[in-house]
Amino acid sequence: MKLRDDEKDMHKNHRNRLFQEIENVGLDKLNQIKQLEFILTLVIPRVDVNPISHRLLAKFGTLASVLNAPVPELAKVRGLGKRSAFLLSQFRRILTIYKIDMAKKNERVHRKKHILDYVKGLFLAETKEMLYLIICKGKGEIVSHIMIAEGDFEKVHVTPKQIVGCLYAKGATSYYLTHNHPFASASASWNDAVETKILSKNIASVNVPMIDHIVYGCDGLYSMKNQAMQVVFE
Repeated sequence: MKLRDDEKDMHKNHRNRLFQEIENVGLDKLNQIKQLEFILTLVIPRVDVNPISHRLLAKFGTLASVLNAPVPELAKVRGLGKRSAFLLSQFRRILTIYKIDMAKKNERVHRKKHILDYVKGLFLAETKEMLYLIICKGKGEIVSHIMIAEGDFEKVHVTPKQIVGCLYAKGATSYYLTHNHPFASASASWNDAVETKILSKNIASVNVPMIDHIVYGCDGLYSMKNQAMQVVFE
């Protein structure tokens, strides 16, 4: 349906007021309706996105839940189509890319903080349980990461052969393992600890040491090497 010229002007003026408010007070100072409305202006051109923002928050509850929602569920909301739902879903991926890129930039300055930021970046937008191998070279500089399993770490069967193959293929001199508990504490379970020891022991023979196994949970980051929380989320 085509918009009349006066409707176009009305929506344009509303967007301009929103942009002006963001410029004046900052996006972080606005409520979630307006924050989501701003994101939607980048996804859907020339439409009043305020009602769509209200519908999305009514359905999913929070901005984070909207960005984490599956594309088919987003597309069911009136005002969103498949394409706009897909575009909206990519904003959390942008956050992941940003966090990882910033962690790499700060690596040489704060090595410990760097790996923790890197892990947060990997799992920031994830609602499924995943296991990553983080490849390091030289003095522990991170060069890349590989998702090697998806699902519960205690139930997914990951063999030392799989990990060794990835380490050799990437020319790694050391590595981290990291997995997430999306809806539970980061504290490692007994099975987490046992699986980690088995993998580390079997891979040690190839002279590529595991630096640490870090668990990301809803309450923070846990180091299995130090057997303690390294970061606690507020």
